[in-house]
Amino acid sequence: MEPQRPHGNAPGQFKEVLEAEITGAFHCIRECLPIMRKNQWGRIINLGIIDAGYWAADGPSPIEYAIGKAGRVLLTRHLALKEREYNITVNMVNPGPGHTAPFDTIGQALSYSDHSDQWKSRKTATPQDIADAVLFLCTEQARFMTGSHITFSIE
Repeated sequence: MEPQRPHGNAPGQFKEVLEAEITGAFHCIRECLPIMRKNQWGRIINLGIIDAGYWAADGPSPIEYAIGKAGRVLLTRHLALKEREYNITVNMVNPGPGHTAPFDTIGQALSYSDHSDQWKSRKTATPQDIADAVLFLCTEQARFMTGSHITFSIE
């Protein structure tokens, strides 16, 4: 009988996920930094998950995904300190699980993001809330925020 892999992962999946989560983010940032440094301004926003690195043991994320997101946490912290001299901020937004659009039509989605009564009475964060946080981090008002993590609650 063959031993079971954690979470049933295929042999190459661990490396593939880490390549996407850490190496992919690193290379994208590496390509943007020279331009940002030259302009003496830039905004880098990484996407994470709540409690990156802690979910794997008992949560829904496969271990390689949690490790990849934990790597992004370290990448964010390291770059935030290193790049602030160039007026480049590096932050992370951590949506909770299930913060996806629960809509069947575009009309439903729009009614939920137009600050209507339905939008104001929502009980959980929506993709619009996540987008608003990312947009704020791109503004001049967020110029003193670097190395920050904006985390959306699960409930």
